[in-house]
Amino acid sequence: MIIFKKAGAFFIRTAESKRASLLLCFIAGAIGALPYFIDALFILTLVSLVAQFYVAFRQKQLYSRIYKPFFYYFLGLYLPLYSFLSEMYPFDRFGFNASQATFVLICACIGIPMLHACIQATFMLLSKFLKGNVQELFGYSALWVLNEWLLTLGFMAFPWGGVAVSMTGCLPYLQTASLFGKYFITFITAFACVAFAKALIERKAVLSIVASLIIVINTVVGCVLWAIPVKSSESVDVALIQGNVLSNEKWDSENQGTIFSRYTEMASEAAEKGVDIVLLPESAIPNHFVKNGALHRAFAEIASVYDVTLVVGVQYYEPETKESFNAVVAVYPNGSVSDHYDKRHLVPFGEFIPFADVIGRFLPFVAELNQGSSSFTEGTEAVILNTEKAKVAPLVCFDSIFTSYAREGVNGGADILAIVTNDSWFNDSVGVYTHLRHAQLRAIENQRYIIRAANTGVSAYIDAKGQILFKTEPLVCDVAYERVYTVEGRTLYSHIGDIPVTISFIIVLSFVIINIYNTVRSKKNGNH
Repeated sequence: MIIFKKAGAFFIRTAESKRASLLLCFIAGAIGALPYFIDALFILTLVSLVAQFYVAFRQKQLYSRIYKPFFYYFLGLYLPLYSFLSEMYPFDRFGFNASQATFVLICACIGIPMLHACIQATFMLLSKFLKGNVQELFGYSALWVLNEWLLTLGFMAFPWGGVAVSMTGCLPYLQTASLFGKYFITFITAFACVAFAKALIERKAVLSIVASLIIVINTVVGCVLWAIPVKSSESVDVALIQGNVLSNEKWDSENQGTIFSRYTEMASEAAEKGVDIVLLPESAIPNHFVKNGALHRAFAEIASVYDVTLVVGVQYYEPETKESFNAVVAVYPNGSVSDHYDKRHLVPFGEFIPFADVIGRFLPFVAELNQGSSSFTEGTEAVILNTEKAKVAPLVCFDSIFTSYAREGVNGGADILAIVTNDSWFNDSVGVYTHLRHAQLRAIENQRYIIRAANTGVSAYIDAKGQILFKTEPLVCDVAYERVYTVEGRTLYSHIGDIPVTISFIIVLSFVIINIYNTVRSKKNGNH
């Protein structure tokens, strides 16, 4: 007990120091990154936020500092969280020399965290308009929601983290996302952490009680939702194919024949087991898929012989428009092919080059980061693949970290979600598992089973509560079999979408307007 008291006193003294407090913020951010590495450490998300809000409030009171505490917090969070990008080094597939590879590595692993920390800390400057406990409780919570949402905007969007993603180690707590989405989890968690921080500063027990009640009530409601069975109807036997083709092998033209044989043989063996659907990962075979082309004929033969539907990630090519798509198609037992679902959020510098003319002029080697010789065309809408037993809404890789795409598929009639991805760039790093956790959230939000095939792993089956039924080991060649179920009906979240974002915007805007108005009125009264 004495040790804890001394530690607490040291923390308070440090939080009130101009320089040392920034180190505390950085450490708080780094603590907040730990649950992404070990999901059982989800409680550290709360510890991280309470510590950060405490320091930020003290700095705001004592020194009127807002930007720096949040900049250092987000930098401490994102440096470890984005560390998986280093797995691409030395970028040998792209033919970079040592200097070029080092430049790209620094931009990815240091530049992106600093950029995101700068953006989000700048946005937190709006907190200077928040006055009093009520405004701070609601205002900071709303700002935290908007800060997460901000990273979903634009072609450079990268919403890789988030409060809900860090708490998949406690699935009952996340079940209310089926009502109001992941941003609701962010809001109530931030609200509780702000209340705890204010309670420590002001020594008000009532704020601690409020914070505790919020956490407890959300957990209890989540447990009730967890216990309520989903209304499933049709069982579907699925095989996931994980070919384990490494990134430095996948795009080498000399390996295309080997990759083709590996995936078609694995698909045939899986289909022979009598499954209903065989799911292959993103751009499983790195050749153009054309109707009646070699890939189509090969998949159609397997589908016909074994009376199975193959759902396949392909590089779909339209000869008429000469466009390429990172797509998913279904090949049916009669040999026909479905409409193609096209990836809707392409990865910058991986599937297209932003500001290509400018970058090509000053940094021509960066253009080599593109997967293919030309950019993919971005998809625009959800597509439902109608199989004999299920209506499947596919998502390609990066699409699965955006809330709206899965929801649109479910609203379009899908009773199962399928994710195809290629995380081979990141080996067995934290990025692979963070990506999987986003899929768990999509399952909870929409109460749909998810089947997920990854080129090098992790491939997984996820039930409608976000629970992983089975997952493969990364960096192994594997076929995973499981029975999943179609689910009827839609969640409240599927109907209303990300309404907490809208509410958060209204909250922040209202407080800003109120305080600007009060300041102007105060100045006028003072002049009189």
